[in-house]
Amino acid sequence: MNLIQRYIQFVRKRWWTCWLNRFALVIIVLIILFFFFDSLLMPIVTRQGKESRVPGIIDLNMEQAQALLSKLDLGIRIISEEYNPDKPSGVILSQNPEPGSIMKKGRNIQVTISKGGKLVEVPRLKGVSLRQAEIMLAEKGLEIGDISWVYNDSFPQEVVISTTPSFGTTVPKGISVSLTVNKFTSEGAVIVPKFVGKNIEEAQNLAEESGLEIGIIRYQVDNSLLPRTVLEQIPKAGAEVNRGSSVELVISITE
Repeated sequence: MNLIQRYIQFVRKRWWTCWLNRFALVIIVLIILFFFFDSLLMPIVTRQGKESRVPGIIDLNMEQAQALLSKLDLGIRIISEEYNPDKPSGVILSQNPEPGSIMKKGRNIQVTISKGGKLVEVPRLKGVSLRQAEIMLAEKGLEIGDISWVYNDSFPQEVVISTTPSFGTTVPKGISVSLTVNKFTSEGAVIVPKFVGKNIEEAQNLAEESGLEIGIIRYQVDNSLLPRTVLEQIPKAGAEVNRGSSVELVISITE
């Protein structure tokens, strides 16, 4: 083989080797760039590592929610308020995003909070029939509570004499209003008032005012109430009995 042929063969081999080396170098550079982009640039673009899982904050008040969210680098923003008789004012009713969602740090969770029960005025029910009183209370979003029957010759039969809370009082919508209603009795009869919930001294005074007597007193342990509170009564409130009749009471005591 002459020198020219050898030279040509050398150049061909050298060219192929150089091409392979360049190809390998390009592959290595691409791999390096890929890992650089994936590990360094992508987190910057996507803010990877700067996200938090949204906690549940429903039923918390704003102070509690803010304390919890600040630890996760999240904020909170009130978007609306609603009346809710079952939740105190300031308590969170709903949130967006929902608990468990992934959220970028620094963002705000949007919430709706309770304004508490809507306030209404107790209507004037004095002199109104029991049926009409029920209708008027319903129109205000209120309910009839306990009914105490008394005899008062200044009012017609089954007419409201007074209410608790009284007329004009501002109360949360949905609560019950207790009524004192007039009830005629036969000659010598009285209506048994409500003793339950009163202490024994109040019960004795009420019995005396109603022309009744306190009869047998039994005691029952109940640590949820003040001692000497009336738990039960016989006859029940509203019953018609002869003047001078006895009322049996069950009184609370503590252990």
